[in-house]
Amino acid sequence: MQCTGEAEYTNDIHPQLGELSAAFVITKVANAMLDKVDPSEALKMPGVVTFVDVKDIPGENNFMVTADQAGPDVIFVKDKITYAGQPVGVVVAESRSIALKAA
Repeated sequence: MQCTGEAEYTNDIHPQLGELSAAFVITKVANAMLDKVDPSEALKMPGVVTFVDVKDIPGENNFMVTADQAGPDVIFVKDKITYAGQPVGVVVAESRSIALKAA
């Protein structure tokens, strides 16, 4: 299907009524400690629906991409930031542009 052009990808699907978009909130520094996450300003923005972070994950805050990887990856930073660009949370909004602006 892919070589015939028949494969349908996420970006090929037209937006649906009521569809929400998300954008990661990421760290700007590496090798640091996260003091706190305060999404209150983002949540006040028109069109922002919610913010999801480590407190919203039940159970383990990690995942394994492949069985042969060295260890599990953290989903959202809880306290120790290991690299710049590490996800802290996700902003969910009524449009991609609003989500990116709020993040």
